[in-house]
Amino acid sequence: MPSPSFQEQLRETTPRLYVTPLLIGVNVAVFAVIGYWGAGLFEADGWLYVKWGANYGPLTASGQWQRLLTHAFLHFGIVHLALNMWVLFEVGRLVERLYGPVFFALIYLGAAITGGFASLLWHEHPHISVGASGAIFGVYGALLAYLLIRGDTLPRAVIKHLALIALVFVGVSMAYGLLQSGIDNAAHIGGLAGGCALGLICARPLGAAVRRRRDPVRLLLGLAGLSVLSVILASLTPKPVYDVARELDFNITVDWFRDQERAANTAFNHWVRQAKSGKLEAIDFARQLERQPLAYWQAIYQRLQPIDLTRGSPSYVSYRLLLEFSKARRDALLALIDGLRHNDSQRLQQFHALQRRAEDILDEINRSPPNAAP
Repeated sequence: MPSPSFQEQLRETTPRLYVTPLLIGVNVAVFAVIGYWGAGLFEADGWLYVKWGANYGPLTASGQWQRLLTHAFLHFGIVHLALNMWVLFEVGRLVERLYGPVFFALIYLGAAITGGFASLLWHEHPHISVGASGAIFGVYGALLAYLLIRGDTLPRAVIKHLALIALVFVGVSMAYGLLQSGIDNAAHIGGLAGGCALGLICARPLGAAVRRRRDPVRLLLGLAGLSVLSVILASLTPKPVYDVARELDFNITVDWFRDQERAANTAFNHWVRQAKSGKLEAIDFARQLERQPLAYWQAIYQRLQPIDLTRGSPSYVSYRLLLEFSKARRDALLALIDGLRHNDSQRLQQFHALQRRAEDILDEINRSPPNAAP
């Protein structure tokens, strides 16, 4: 452990910690608010997090650059939150005292931004990224930078201890990210690099007398460097060539579609059983089909039709197939209802043909590759 004299020097240099407890508090508060709006304690709905500010390439690159910050305050479940907040509590107090609250805040938020950019540039397909880990890697990067540039002012034993902590954390976390799916190592590397770069700019000697003197030049250099780097990375980030809002609307609608389709099929099968058992006359059967399953398919088709994705959209093929499938289901029911009401064998034959067509489209949907968008 660092020597008692070093700990005393740290506390004398930065007597009070403001940023670390504030960051932890904001992360916990955001998690509680999102939980109230439907996020589970252990399971995550990715689209809910997109709505709340997750780093999602098509939206971020289309002008919603604030997501590079907001994603760092969102977490997929309580375990994700607890682990990140524990690590932030352990290392954040030390690094905030090394740099001071203002510079520490710049390092943390700057690392969140560079980690977010790295995630956008690394992932070939749209990817939902949340969590404070990129920013926390930046805190460790700043710790390594301080040891590199100001190591001569610290006891050798302290340098060895702190360097070992940082290197073990970075090494173990990166190795775990390579072995475990779902870990965004690109954000980790981007955050580490950003935190290290800002740390090199912002590192000042320890000592209360030094810290009492304001250092606007160093702060402006850090802000300017982060701004220039952000502009460069933004220019390198691929921009979407499709209507992102419609793409998202379709992806969200797919979940709604599944629920509506299940309800429509349940209602249809129920009334078919009633008719086969002799409990319904043909005219009553038609009336019940019109009242329930047809109403579901009418609503499904009406919601899908205005989305009208362009050919460049990742979900274009899936959308066209789903729209055609919904139309076939709706038209089949219309043919069946007409056939029952008017005892029209031709319309009943159309019903069977449209049902077969719907089944063929469904097989094509199941054979289609997954969308590029999650």
